[in-house]
Amino acid sequence: MKLTDNVLRSFRVAKVFRENSDKINCFDFSSNGETVISSSDDDSIVLYDCQEGKPKRTLYSKKYGVDLIRYTHAANTVVYSSNKIDGTFLLEQLACLSIDTLCLKLSNSVKRADTPIPEPGDPPPPPQS
Repeated sequence: MKLTDNVLRSFRVAKVFRENSDKINCFDFSSNGETVISSSDDDSIVLYDCQEGKPKRTLYSKKYGVDLIRYTHAANTVVYSSNKIDGTFLLEQLACLSIDTLCLKLSNSVKRADTPIPEPGDPPPPPQS
């Protein structure tokens, strides 16, 4: 099928995600195309079956939040980052979650929320005394 202007205009919404109470901030398809996983600002992780178009499992990361979810090379493992600020501290966390066993491995780092996060190409920070 050639993607012409008329073909693109004929596209319609095929699936509306209603499992979240807040906006979906990220989603990713598994490498085999069988599942899609989403992260949401309501701290939920929802795994969907692509064949059925229905949710298979919902998990929550209430303490740290969830954002930037991605499948790893293994179809049953995802990584995601935290998105919560606890008082004046930004809870930076990278989590590795096995979808089958619900085994969660955390890598934590805590930074002050008012400390700028360096961008690529920024000069290194001054030494602390």
